[in-house]
Parts: sequence; structure tokens; C-alpha cells
Amino acid sequence: VSTQRQGKLAHRPSSIFFAKRGRDYTKMPALELVGKVIGTAMQKTVRVKVDRYYWDPLLKKLFKKHKNFMAHDEGEQCVVGDKILIRECRPLSRNKHFTFSHWINKIPR
Repeated sequence: VSTQRQGKLAHRPSSIFFAKRGRDYTKMPALELVGKVIGTAMQKTVRVKVDRYYWDPLLKKLFKKHKNFMAHDEGEQCVVGDKILIRECRPLSRNKHFTFSHWINKIPR
């Protein structure tokens, strides 16, 4: 192998090096969000409202934003009002790319 080729490969981490240790460093960790269930009208799907807070440096004030996500609930065990953790996954439908992970605060049935 020429020195030019060795120079190109020298700065890259070797995938063989990482594979020996049994870890996959190529994937990013899945996004996890905590939100409140606001709808269970669809089969095996829940609507989750996730609140985020951000600081406005100009107004020097804390603001609250929210976004609604659809999450897959295989056992249809969530009810409206539950506080749950959802985890990012592969796209399951056009709008659904999160799955229900576990309860943070469960509403008594």
C-alpha cells in the first residue's frame, strides 16, 4: 500500500476496531421525550403532548412551547392524562415515529 493511501485512511476510525468490542458506535441514541397522553381514539396509537421551555434572552423571560406526537401503544394500555416516556423508533406510519416506553405517572383506573 502506498504512503498516500495510508495517509487517507490514517485519520478515520477503523470500523474493525469498534466491532471487536461488541459496541455499535455508528448509531445515535434514540430520542426520549416525556409527555402527557391527550388522545387514545386510534387503534394502538396515542397522541402525546410534549412541553418544552425556552429562555428568551431579549425579553429575559421563560416561555413554554408544546408539540403533539403520535406514539405506538401495542397493548392499548395508556389512558388520557397519563404521563409517559416515548422513545424514537423507525417510521411506523406517515406521522408515527415514537413508541410507548413506560409510565412516569399513571392515572388510577
